[in-house]
Amino acid sequence: MKKRNEDNEAKEIVRQLSCPEGEAGTEMGKRMDSTNAKMIRASIDLIPEENSNNLL
Repeated sequence: MKKRNEDNEAKEIVRQLSCPEGEAGTEMGKRMDSTNAKMIRASIDLIPEENSNNLL
């Protein structure tokens, strides 16, 4: 029974990642934003600060 619940949870996560909807989709988006923000900030911090660099 535990395996089936884990499989169902995994399927729901995959579904929300591919087509987020409802409250679960909103929560997934918030989690992704939180997780990705750290990686994005670290990547931006690695870009050399030069006059010729423009970051959009």
